[in-house]
Amino acid sequence: MGRVLRLAVMAAVVYVLLYRRNDLLDLIAELPSGVKVRVVERDDDRCDPSYPTVCIPPPPPFLRCADINARTFKVEGRDPHLFDPDRDGIGCKE
Repeated sequence: MGRVLRLAVMAAVVYVLLYRRNDLLDLIAELPSGVKVRVVERDDDRCDPSYPTVCIPPPPPFLRCADINARTFKVEGRDPHLFDPDRDGIGCKE
């Protein structure tokens, strides 16, 4: 990627993050469920604390149970991906 193009992309990202964040979050929420995220061992630097027994990155992007390979895991606190809609502390029940 050329230097000018990289700078243009970076400027666009900064603009979106500063001024159009809600639009970006709406777009991310509408991503197709075909996107898969592999849950890996916990690394607290990149794992959301709402899921203490698995390593799921915080949003964005917004993930659904179909997007990850973990099932019936512990959910605590705010649950930003909404894996536990009935709030019983267990995410992605089968």
